[in-house]
Amino acid sequence: MVSSLVPPGQAARPDRRWTLTSGTPFESLAASIRLMRRQLADRLASEGISTTDVWALSGIREGLTSPTALGRSLAFTPAGMTQLLDRLESHRLIERHRDPADRRATLLALTSHGREVQRRAQVRCAEFLENVAKELTPGGRAALERLSRELDLALARKPAA
Repeated sequence: MVSSLVPPGQAARPDRRWTLTSGTPFESLAASIRLMRRQLADRLASEGISTTDVWALSGIREGLTSPTALGRSLAFTPAGMTQLLDRLESHRLIERHRDPADRRATLLALTSHGREVQRRAQVRCAEFLENVAKELTPGGRAALERLSRELDLALARKPAA
């Protein structure tokens, strides 16, 4: 099976097509996700924030206050995590504090500015996804929900090595 998709970043040029030759539905799904991420990144750029920044701020808001735990959730190397945290701190979105229970450890916290930026970005993300969902037919939305549940169950049964 060969799938033809508009390549990420090329949505405005319908004459250019991207052909997936190995034919798995996962490649088609991955291409759609890449395109969604690029479009979402364009919308977040007006906030001066990247999708990675939003994921990090959201992770901290949800309780991932250890740089190690946050780095694992984002699949970042320690060096990459340090760069990300340095950038977030320089933009006054987060603060780093010593862990009172372990003085060798650092804890992360959102600043009030970071909470506001994360909230606005979360609203933008939700609006973007709502607009994408509106473009789907009712049957397409139902199929996507069903597929997501099945994929979650399959991944839960066979975690990646």
